[in-house]
Amino acid sequence: MKLFQSIQKNIPFLLIAITASALLSYYTGKYGVSICVDCVNYMEAANSIKNGLGYSNCAGELMNHFPPFYSILLAAASFISGIDVTDIGIVLNICCLCVFLYFSYRVLLYWTQHRAISIVSTLWLLTTPMMFVFNANQTEPFFLAVLSGIVYTLLKPNKNFKSHLFIGILLAAMTLTRYAGVCFIAGAVLYIFIENWGNFKKISLFTLCAITPFLLSFLVWKWYTSHSNANITSRAILFHFVSSQHWHELWLTIKSFFFNNTISFYCLLLLLFFASISSFKYFKELRKNRLIISSFLGLMFYFLFLMVSISWVDFAIPFDNRLLAPASFFLTLFLSTTLFFSLTKYNTILYPLFILLGGVYLLGNFKKAHIFWEKYRNEGEGYNSSFFEPIPEEVFTRFCENKIIYTNNPGAVKLSFPNSCAMIHPLPFQYIEINHQNNINYTKEWAAIMENIKKRDASVIYLLNKKQNELLNSESMLHKVMSDTAVHKSQFLNYMICY
Repeated sequence: MKLFQSIQKNIPFLLIAITASALLSYYTGKYGVSICVDCVNYMEAANSIKNGLGYSNCAGELMNHFPPFYSILLAAASFISGIDVTDIGIVLNICCLCVFLYFSYRVLLYWTQHRAISIVSTLWLLTTPMMFVFNANQTEPFFLAVLSGIVYTLLKPNKNFKSHLFIGILLAAMTLTRYAGVCFIAGAVLYIFIENWGNFKKISLFTLCAITPFLLSFLVWKWYTSHSNANITSRAILFHFVSSQHWHELWLTIKSFFFNNTISFYCLLLLLFFASISSFKYFKELRKNRLIISSFLGLMFYFLFLMVSISWVDFAIPFDNRLLAPASFFLTLFLSTTLFFSLTKYNTILYPLFILLGGVYLLGNFKKAHIFWEKYRNEGEGYNSSFFEPIPEEVFTRFCENKIIYTNNPGAVKLSFPNSCAMIHPLPFQYIEINHQNNINYTKEWAAIMENIKKRDASVIYLLNKKQNELLNSESMLHKVMSDTAVHKSQFLNYMICY
């Protein structure tokens, strides 16, 4: 009876989750999940963990600059299910999406007590983070799922020692998935101070519960990295003041994530304006609302983290839309609660206006999501798991064994043939903005590749999909290699080998 009542109560969420999962499965069905360089590193580590070789890449190097939890999760899920690490990502993403939507919906429903507001806000979340995040085999889907679970647990009334210990475990898992979790540990501790103000015993005990699991797990991680005998991969991180260029790049990232066009920009701006006015006008009442406090702290601390990130940024790492997914989550919680509070104060005066602004913005998001997913369905995005269908071992042995291997996707080839990891190198490519010296180096690199192929010391593996076929047509040097060497093409045209 209780199960039936629970299902009946959560029917809107179930419909949204089932629809979202079906769409995610459909749109990633042809090309699989998107896979970037970081994804390859996590998958290499997951394979290494499965094989009992520790947290290392296929070259046996310890990846100490990547937090380990996501690779452990990939390895565990792959081992239990029997699904390859490359393909388990979409299963995990669907599970994480459902968890994320469930906790978001439950938090909004509890604090607004308004089913329509909760449904619309959950749909709002669905059109933005899922569009850029849940199609990729990256840490963000799991990070968002855990983050929403932390907010849900943190906002529950009458929490005890066990509740805060559970929050601490979630914070540790999240932070060892992405180091951005540190900012939310700080936010959770400050929230505990605010919620239990005046009760020093509770503040001390609950704060200890929240931070101890992370401190213990982080110490174990640091001990592991310091006592490993493997070579250590390193990344050059340089401190610099936030330049105008980085501010501009951050703004462009925010713009592409939140704003579809000029109309959606002004719609969201007006909603933020009304929410800010409401926050100032009814500050004394709103400060008692735990959801508003937590969402504000989440936004503030994550913004501070972004500022630190673009000050200690690795210049090889571009700004990415996925960085804003946590901000989108907290912004949605903040807007939904403050605007709903405004409606209760103004009665029905602003109700049509809020519906119009929110509706126009939501429709714009749905349109953008539809365009993005249709394109992804038909073309894929960058490198995706369709690249990682292994080249038959007999083909690799025949054309590439004991040779230098040049490829447009080193990660895919390394994952398929980890024993040849040291021999695999990226192909040189000519970019649009290129100076004279770079052009000379580019030509020399291709000349060296040609020479090595003629000596039978090297081969070129070129992995293909629709987008890569277009690049292939524009890559004149590769055409020259193809015309001067023997070429083996796969039956399904998903790769070719010049030898």
